[in-house]
Amino acid sequence: MQTETLARHEARAGATEELWDSFGDRLKDFVRKHARNDADVDDILQDVFVKVHRGVGTLRQQDRLVPWLFQIARNTITDHYRRQSKLADGLEEDVPEMAAERSR
Repeated sequence: MQTETLARHEARAGATEELWDSFGDRLKDFVRKHARNDADVDDILQDVFVKVHRGVGTLRQQDRLVPWLFQIARNTITDHYRRQSKLADGLEEDVPEMAAERSR
């Protein structure tokens, strides 16, 4: 049983590496167009490939691979900035001076 799980993990890791080799540059260019800075590009791209790695076994239609990858990238960009916005809002609540500056 454990050998089967290890084999599936290795197959998924190989698939993720192959996807990175094939689409990494295109995805990075796409993320760069929508990100605010290089650090965000790296963070978002890492999150994209974690999601791809976890979901690569669920893709049923191989002809939908490219749209699937870019949809994950779009959603990850949105999630990244949504999380940052919530964090900033939380900080403002903790620091009254920040909230006062924002309301000016």
